Amino acid sequence: MVDIPESIKYDYRFKYIVVGSAKVGKTCFIKRFVDDTFDENEKSTIFNFLYHKYINSQEKTFKLEIHDIALHETAINIAPQFIRGAVGVFLVFSLSDIDSINVIDKWYKLVTKTIGYDSAKFFIIGTQNDNGDQDKADKQAHIYAKKRQMKYYSTSAKTGSNVEEAFVDLTQYVYQDVIDNKIELVPTYNLWSNIKKNSCIC
Repeated sequence: MVDIPESIKYDYRFKYIVVGSAKVGKTCFIKRFVDDTFDENEKSTIFNFLYHKYINSQEKTFKLEIHDIALHETAINIAPQFIRGAVGVFLVFSLSDIDSINVIDKWYKLVTKTIGYDSAKFFIIGTQNDNGDQDKADKQAHIYAKKRQMKYYSTSAKTGSNVEEAFVDLTQYVYQDVIDNKIELVPTYNLWSNIKKNSCIC
């Protein structure tokens, strides 16, 4: 996890979660954004790992709290505790593994069951776009994104292609919801907690 100086001031804190099948490149996707590194031998995450990243956009400073969630099917019942409070969700699959795209819908349904359909912005992330022929998987991703009305990014943690763009774009979408009063951000002890208007945070 990246060490974050407590003295850094920010305007908003957004919680993002990154979910999908095992070994689709979720951790590599996050680490390329957080510290601009890539390790082909990256070990699989167990349960949940937390990363932080500060970015500046639209004359605001955002602290992104990024949860790398990796749960085996036998432990999926504990996923809601990691999902609650998220305002941004990356549904990740591998462009080199067409079967992995089918799993993202299971995660989508679990997340929306936990926090609702309108409490977060969802992006679909296809990883490993630098590896072989991915036309079929890419086409399926576009179809699914259109069906769910989500934005889709084809990315590569190895080359860095579209990784930063995806995070910045999601942040701008979430911030727009703040401006439109769809998400209310409440300050607590110099931090910001996200609460969906007219909803319970229990």
